Amino acid sequence: MQPKPAPSEFEAFVESSVGQPLRRFGSAYFEASREGTFELDAAVPADYVVGPGDEVWLRASGQIEMDVRTRVDRTGAIVIPRVGVVPVAGVRQDQLTAHLSAAVARTFKGFDLNATIGTVRGARILVVGQAKRPGSYTLSGLTTFANAVFASGGPSAAGSMRKIQLRRGGQLVAELDLYELLLKGETKQDVRIQSGDVIFFAPIGRQIAVTGAVNAPAIFELSSGPQTLADAIAFAGGLTTTASGQRVVMERIQDRKARRVEELTLDTAGLAKSLADGDLIRVFSVSPQFANDVNLRGFVAQPARLAWREGMRVSDVIPDRTALVSRDYWLRRNGAVASANLAPWQVRTQRAELETQASDSNLFDRAQRDSPADAPRGRASEAVGLEIRRQESINWDYALIERRSEDSSTELIPIDLGKAVLERNPAADVPLRPGDTITVFSTSDIRVPVSKQSRIVRLEGEFIRPGVYRARPGETLRQLAERVGGLAATAYLPAAELTRESTRIAQQQRLRELADRLERELQIASSNRAGSAGTDAAAVTAQQAAQAAFVSRIRAVQATGRIVLELPETPSTVDLPAIPIEDGDVFFVPTKPSVVSVLGAVYNEGAFLHVEAKNVADYLSQAGGPTRTADDSRIYVVGADGAVSQRPGTWFGVRSGRRLLPGDTIVVPETLDRYAFTRELKDWSQIFYQFALGVAGLRSLRGL
Repeated sequence: MQPKPAPSEFEAFVESSVGQPLRRFGSAYFEASREGTFELDAAVPADYVVGPGDEVWLRASGQIEMDVRTRVDRTGAIVIPRVGVVPVAGVRQDQLTAHLSAAVARTFKGFDLNATIGTVRGARILVVGQAKRPGSYTLSGLTTFANAVFASGGPSAAGSMRKIQLRRGGQLVAELDLYELLLKGETKQDVRIQSGDVIFFAPIGRQIAVTGAVNAPAIFELSSGPQTLADAIAFAGGLTTTASGQRVVMERIQDRKARRVEELTLDTAGLAKSLADGDLIRVFSVSPQFANDVNLRGFVAQPARLAWREGMRVSDVIPDRTALVSRDYWLRRNGAVASANLAPWQVRTQRAELETQASDSNLFDRAQRDSPADAPRGRASEAVGLEIRRQESINWDYALIERRSEDSSTELIPIDLGKAVLERNPAADVPLRPGDTITVFSTSDIRVPVSKQSRIVRLEGEFIRPGVYRARPGETLRQLAERVGGLAATAYLPAAELTRESTRIAQQQRLRELADRLERELQIASSNRAGSAGTDAAAVTAQQAAQAAFVSRIRAVQATGRIVLELPETPSTVDLPAIPIEDGDVFFVPTKPSVVSVLGAVYNEGAFLHVEAKNVADYLSQAGGPTRTADDSRIYVVGADGAVSQRPGTWFGVRSGRRLLPGDTIVVPETLDRYAFTRELKDWSQIFYQFALGVAGLRSLRGL
């Protein structure tokens, strides 16, 4: 690979002016050319003139049979067997068969003869002047002037591409302008070379540079005649799509004394501007600024750029509340209607795809994943809830118009969006100017008073009218339930679930902190035990692996955000807690379950039919009793409401008579090695009490 040639003086000048290198037009065409012979694998043209060194291929049948290849000697003749010497120099390729047939016919009759040119003679030429690789070249006799120029590597940095001469016997045969060939495909001067020809590269002529919004920025060489700005732009492939017709800057070296700048427009007068040696032309792109636009952005369904018109106001850009309804809402609603005509398996597939595509940050989706499997769920209510949340999350009290003043400073104009759009208050419905940008905010972008915050709650299960509701300012859970009709007669309050996003975040954070603290304490305990005399190294390694797995399971547990309510069995809204509602709350009230579950270190884990007279000991007996590894002094009960109860001593003694409710779960923990876990985690019930993990959390921690 040849080293990259050093830039010429003008190339260095242009680079220092525009901040980037510009290549000389046409130079890329010579980068792949090879030094040395330049073979052409092409048919011999009809007008090719036979000369010394050419190979002639003769094939004849009839009275004379022959298949002969012979070469033209220096005298211009060939030897034909049984015929003799026949001169062929100066004969054209398309006349060669007739010429040789006439010579053979003087000796033979009744034959058919065909003559063609085989290998053509070589042409030795000389390349001189400002050539990149001057010297002597032997090329094919079929090589043309342009082929020979490329074979020699073209002009040097100081050589011209517009004045390349072919001389023969001291006479000028042709003059090649590579711009005519490269830009127009013109080949009028592309004659065939002959031995003894000389190719002369003249010194480079006047140069200009064109950069900016043109299709092929480069350094160009001017011809000897006058040329204009229009020619320069044509050299550069024309203007790009985004080129400005109003601003072209020409930098010129004036009288070889000083540089001057002139601004032109691409009108008739500007395009007729004459070019001079050393001109640097910059074509600018159009400004990205719109002259008549109004923009809408922020917490909107579809950011938009609209055409400004005289008398345009905010309400013209946002005509009503529905202008801010998200596109996804309509897609979900249309999909719900379309699914009514699908087969059941198609509906299930569609729901699975929607759930997969839903964002994990979606509160209602998270509540659906974390709630019990028997809780009723509906995609339609979810879609409505999401859109209501979006509508109520719009900050209708405040929006902003960003306006650029005549002095290029930015003016911020606050507006009351609700009065402008919903009430059409003329004072708030501000007139717009070209270039204005309206920004709509959500209530989370700029904090608003609690009374104006959106609080959307989903009531599910055993309600008279379950659904998605907007809570009124200061409304509690009890008041909301009463407002929507109250509880159904089948409601079972002890198993009610209230899940809350803020609680879930706090629980997850405490779980992370617990896992971090536990990991540190277990590492210290393991190190102390490993240093104790008589400790089995293999046992310590196994114990450390078990501890690491336990910590990993704690990190994998996902908090539910459930709040333990400890409600009575009576299905009355009076018994619901009077706690304030938060945005995104989900309150689910199931029907009364019929089983009590037993999990943990028992011989037969399972769910058993609830019988009012049975106590903990009875259900443990049904499960086969605790195993040998069970810690029966720490048995605890996870209530249907998520509350955890535990008593010191044994559940099989006098204290085993706790009344169990339907939906309760009895948990029998394994005996823990005193070296394996800290004292705080020997009481498993603390984890469930603090985080309300429920039975699903228990299974995660146990690795089930």
